[in-house]
Amino acid sequence: MADGESTAMVRGASGLPSTQVISDAPLPERYEAAKRAVAECHRVDECKEWSDRAVALASYARQVRDHELVTLAQRINGRAVRRCGELLREADGRGEHRKSKTDGGDSSSNPPSRKELAESAGISERQQVTATRVARIPEDEFEAAVDSPDPPSVTKLAEMGKRKREGPAHLEGIDPAVFSQATQVGGSLRSFREEAVEEVTPEEYARGLRKAEFSEAVRTAEVIVEWLGEFISIVEGQEEES
Repeated sequence: MADGESTAMVRGASGLPSTQVISDAPLPERYEAAKRAVAECHRVDECKEWSDRAVALASYARQVRDHELVTLAQRINGRAVRRCGELLREADGRGEHRKSKTDGGDSSSNPPSRKELAESAGISERQQVTATRVARIPEDEFEAAVDSPDPPSVTKLAEMGKRKREGPAHLEGIDPAVFSQATQVGGSLRSFREEAVEEVTPEEYARGLRKAEFSEAVRTAEVIVEWLGEFISIVEGQEEES
C-alpha cells in the first residue's frame, strides 16, 4: 500500500468494525481484537454487520493487493457468519407452531423464531442456510480452516458443514410411492436449474412472455418460491435434529 501504510479493522464508537488507514497498528493484534468482538456478539444483526464490513474490507484489500489484509478479512467474515449461525440455531425454529399449541397464537410469551430473527436482521433464507451450515462444522476443524494460510471462503465453509447421508438406511420406512414422487421432483428441480436458471436470466424469460401470460407466470413463480422456502426450512430442521 502507498507510503507503507496498513489497513486494519478497528473498533469505532459504536463498537462495530470500520476500515481506517493507519501506520502503526500491527494487523495480527487488530485481528485478535476483531476475533474477540465477534465471539462476544449476542445479536444476529451484529454478526451480519461484521460480515458485511469484512466482505467490504476484503474487496478493498484485493484492489490494493494487500494479501495479508484479504486473509484477515476472510477470517473475520468466516467467524462472523459462524457466530450468526450459532445464534440462529439457538432460536426456536418452530416458534409459530409452538405458539399455536401453548397460548393460542399469542406471541408475547414466546421468543422470536429463527425466521423472525433472520428477517429482522435482513438475512435471506439462503444466508440462513449458509450460516447454520458453517455453525455445524466441528470447532477444531473450523479453527484449523480459518487460521490456515489460505482460509476458505464462506461458500467453501458451508460445504464443509453439509451433513453426509449415511446410506440406504435413511430410506427405511418410506413409502415406495412417496420415494418415487420425491425422486421425480428432484429430477425436475435439477432440470430447472440446469436448463432454466443456468441458461436463461429472469429478464430474458420476462421478455419472452406475452402480456397475457404475465399474471399466470408470476403466480406460478410465487407458488414455487413458497414451496421451496418451506422445503429448505424442513430439510434444515431435520438435519439439525439428526
